[in-house]
Amino acid sequence: MASVKMFLVLLVVLAVCPALSVAAEFMVGDDAGWNVNFNQSWAVGKDFRVGDTLVFMYNKTKHNVYKVDKAGFANCTVPSNGVMDTGNDRITLASPGKKWYICGVGEHCAKLGMKLVIDVKPVEGAAPASPPATPGGPGASNSANGIANSRFAGVAAVVALGFVMIMA
Repeated sequence: MASVKMFLVLLVVLAVCPALSVAAEFMVGDDAGWNVNFNQSWAVGKDFRVGDTLVFMYNKTKHNVYKVDKAGFANCTVPSNGVMDTGNDRITLASPGKKWYICGVGEHCAKLGMKLVIDVKPVEGAAPASPPATPGGPGASNSANGIANSRFAGVAAVVALGFVMIMA
């Protein structure tokens, strides 16, 4: 009986460990991709976490992507370097806080609204990041989503199932 319980514990641990490290991949703009019809509300309700990946898919002869700061986003200021222009740009979100992206082609940002701002949260269970040096600056974070997200629910379900199996 003890070996069965030990096997079940091992099974639960093996099931939970990968679930804790699963990162999400977000196709910016979903099926429409990154284009002049991009709707900034695309990010509303999405739970961006450190380790997740943004995928910008677009026609590389017509668009590009720049990661900018808050002022660059507000003014559609294209930096002198850092262009992403492959048409399939993948950005792994490495730190929590606000992240800003714009298209630097012509008036796509200023006149057509081709820009994106997201709020990246720490990984579930990770220690909170230290507060930003400048309130409201590039490192600022707005943690409005709480822990009610699919990653937490999946891990909780696996742990609960394992507990029930062990106690039976």
